[in-house]
Amino acid sequence: MAAQLKLIRQIMPNAKTLGVIATSSDDSAQTQAKMVEKLGPKQGFTVKRYAISSTNDLNQVATQMVSQVDAIFVPTDNTVASAMQTLVAVANTRKVPIFPTVDTMVEQGGLATIGLDQHHLGVLTGRMLADILSGKTKPATTPIHFETTGKLILNEKQAKLLGIDLPSSLIKTAEAKGTVIK
Repeated sequence: MAAQLKLIRQIMPNAKTLGVIATSSDDSAQTQAKMVEKLGPKQGFTVKRYAISSTNDLNQVATQMVSQVDAIFVPTDNTVASAMQTLVAVANTRKVPIFPTVDTMVEQGGLATIGLDQHHLGVLTGRMLADILSGKTKPATTPIHFETTGKLILNEKQAKLLGIDLPSSLIKTAEAKGTVIK
């Protein structure tokens, strides 16, 4: 989370207020939102949290949010992800960039992430399951694995639409070790 906030600060050096939108019933998304609330001030952000209960709330909450924040952070949240196009459309009206935690959400109009590669996570999970099914390990003794590495993903197309100049150092890093969406 700290790396993600640092990325936002690199791209948005003058941003003051960071909005976080998450589904109120999604414990994981709410935990991530609390982490951003705690870590955001260390990067100079005032953090404002916004909650939705379903995709039906997203347009109204997003419309309010984009008038109050300089950038938007989206935690891993299936409800928000399923309505990402709505969030992007609303944010684009005010040229507010979205920084999601998931790679596919950058492809859908987010600006950048140091995100987990969902495909890679699926492969790792499949390997763990194969070890259990083949008898190599038992579920009770299978260690919990936390994926700690992320991949830098930048959406140059979205940056141009928003009038944001991405730092050349980030573009070079993404070209070498991540992804640049053009």
